[in-house]
Amino acid sequence: MNEDTKDLYDINVTVISNNFLEKHLADANSEYVRVYIYYLWKKNEKMTVSDIADALNLTENDVERALKYWTKQKVLQKNAVSKISNHNQKNEDEEIKNKSPEPKNIVKLNAIKKDTMPLKEAILYAEKMLPAFSSVQKEFFKYMYEEYDMSAELIEYLVDFCIEKEVTTNSYMKKIATSWYEQGIKTVEEAKSYVKSYSSKKYSKKGKEPLSNSRQVDYDSNFFENLKKRVSK
Repeated sequence: MNEDTKDLYDINVTVISNNFLEKHLADANSEYVRVYIYYLWKKNEKMTVSDIADALNLTENDVERALKYWTKQKVLQKNAVSKISNHNQKNEDEEIKNKSPEPKNIVKLNAIKKDTMPLKEAILYAEKMLPAFSSVQKEFFKYMYEEYDMSAELIEYLVDFCIEKEVTTNSYMKKIATSWYEQGIKTVEEAKSYVKSYSSKKYSKKGKEPLSNSRQVDYDSNFFENLKKRVSK
């Protein structure tokens, strides 16, 4: 075959599993699929979230959500994704160091990022996964994070749990969150253990999630009205 007419696309290939196509192609967001294909293509090279975003004309938040999605779907391993995140974080930390040479300023910037970023990611995840999302729900998750001291990971599991039970109303999510708070649950592992301790009858689609035996919580009707007022301020 003449070298000039040789099909160049027949030389280098990126292999995609048929199992992946069968399980995920129909349901996954097209942007998520693009990120996954790019990862397969460049997985042997150093890459950052910013690199992927620039190459695919996406935002860095889009890429972060995609990587998080594939990790939850167990398509990508956490250590593989962490290499991308850590490499990206190293560049960001270097940039902060160059802009703010004083140690006190650096500590302050890092503290702000540590406090706010997990909650923002949890809210973005809820916005993506819930069938309907409003500013009131956003305020609700902020309330859970600040007042109930729920971690971002636990908030995401709360979303997953309610989606699995096919009940995503504000009142039901508040009931579940308050129940976990009453039990002193702080981690996803503790929440999963608590869930398993009850039969499927007690976790029906009607939202009858049992509360702590110590005391019943007053689910006042003004709770979400107060959240609406916080949003309007």
